Amino acid sequence: EWAGELLSGLGNAATLLETLHGGADYAAALTAAQAKLADDSLTPSGRMLQQMQDENLSFAALALKLSQQQRDALKPEGLTPEQEALFTTTALESLQKQASIEAEPQEPFEVFLAQWNEASL
Repeated sequence: EWAGELLSGLGNAATLLETLHGGADYAAALTAAQAKLADDSLTPSGRMLQQMQDENLSFAALALKLSQQQRDALKPEGLTPEQEALFTTTALESLQKQASIEAEPQEPFEVFLAQWNEASL
């Protein structure tokens, strides 16, 4: 119920973003998120649960299976040293930026959303 209310409150943000950037991608994303609330089989966790039931797998067995599939898909090519260095640098920079953002005082999301929705286009 709370999630539905929260998503309903994001309609103005989607409209504003579409006005600024054109298209209908933001409204479509919001509609897709609302559909996932109504039908949990549309979520990644819902699909995983269905696969676990269909294949009679435990969570650990499914996680191992999916990990092995991912490994097998990436293993033949691997990462070049440059790609690996880029990912390492990007990850470190991201963690530093996250720590900096989290260190600053934040208002509750509900307050932010209310202020956002009160703003005129």
